[in-house]
Amino acid sequence: MRDHAGVTRMVAFGNCDAATALALFHGPAGIDRLVLANPWIVEPSGDLPPPAAIRATYAARLASPAAWRRLLTGRVNFGRLAQGLATLATRRPGQSDLIRAFTAALAAGAPADILLATRDHTAVAFLAACRLRRLSALHRRDSDSHSFARPGDGDWLRERLLDALSRDWAAATAPPARG
Repeated sequence: MRDHAGVTRMVAFGNCDAATALALFHGPAGIDRLVLANPWIVEPSGDLPPPAAIRATYAARLASPAAWRRLLTGRVNFGRLAQGLATLATRRPGQSDLIRAFTAALAAGAPADILLATRDHTAVAFLAACRLRRLSALHRRDSDSHSFARPGDGDWLRERLLDALSRDWAAATAPPARG
C-alpha cells in the first residue's frame, strides 16, 4: 500500500491513548518515527487520578498560601482529601504489563519524541511510571493542557512536530556511513 501511494517514510503523531497505541503497534504499521504526546500508560483505578498526579497536586497545594487559607478556614472537601490520601497510602506504583510493553516497543522500534505537558495528570503519571530518558527524546512544556490548548502551546507543539519531521528527513536522506 505504501509503495502504491508513493510514500517512502511515515511519521506518526498521537496524544494520550493514541500515543500509546502508536508506540505498541508502530512496527507492523511501518511507521518510521513517532511523536507521542502525554502517553497513557497507567491503568485506571476508580475515579481518582493516578497516585503520581495526586502527589503532584498536593505538593503544589502545600506551596500555595491560598490552599492553606482554604484549609484553615474549613473550605476544603475533607472527604475528597481523605480519599486522595487513602489512595496514596494503598496504591503503590509498579511496572504494569502496559508499561513493560510500551518501553519494550520503544526500545526495539522507531525513534520517538515524547511531548509532555508537565502539569497534566497523564504526563505526571507517565513520568512517575516510566523512565525513558535513554530511549527517547523528552520534550516538556509547562502547561496543564492535555491537548496543548493553552496560549503558546500550539506554537510549541508545531515546533516539536516540525523538528521531528526535519530530523526524520535528515536521517532518511543522509548518505550511508562508510565503514
